[in-house]
Amino acid sequence: MVPLERLHVPSDLSGERGTLRAPLERCAIAARNDYDPIYTWLSTKSSELTQASYRREAERLLLWCVLQCKKALSSLTLDDALAYRDFIADPQPAAQWIGSKGVPRFAPLWRPFAGPLKAAVPETATRVPVRPL
Repeated sequence: MVPLERLHVPSDLSGERGTLRAPLERCAIAARNDYDPIYTWLSTKSSELTQASYRREAERLLLWCVLQCKKALSSLTLDDALAYRDFIADPQPAAQWIGSKGVPRFAPLWRPFAGPLKAAVPETATRVPVRPL
């Protein structure tokens, strides 16, 4: 388990050929994979606190896509989104997804969750506002 900045995945999971990816000439940004739009989106946030919060949610979703679903982010369906909402309420297997609070992002024991999310949090985490780029 590694943070977004260190995540390297095979090309079939990178989103380069995601089933919902538009042809590059139709895209608003020159994103060739699923990571480029995340970084572009985060760069539009002026507050470091907001960037960190949004990065956390994007990172969790991307890690779940790749590690749990074995799918590219740009290939997710509505059923996947519903499964993700259930997953973040109780990330399992806990040893893979849940770690201690305060562990530095790049430490080997870092995990994207510090425990199951409170009841209102999964709803909020799946509604992070996204504006087209």
